Amino acid sequence: MASLFRNQPNHPKLPAALLKLARAYLKKGLLDKGKKFLQIISEEYPEAHESKIAKDLLDSSR
Repeated sequence: MASLFRNQPNHPKLPAALLKLARAYLKKGLLDKGKKFLQIISEEYPEAHESKIAKDLLDSSR
């Protein structure tokens, strides 16, 4: 995942992949890691549909 983010940061499926990763971390109880990926999505891909979901998840986890 890190190599995809570094090598192809504009790949159209990257926000969805990052969101899946964030949800997996949150489900496992790794809240800091999950929130980190949610923040990346909302900051790096503000126009992506996943950005709104990430922001909603961040807001609900506070």
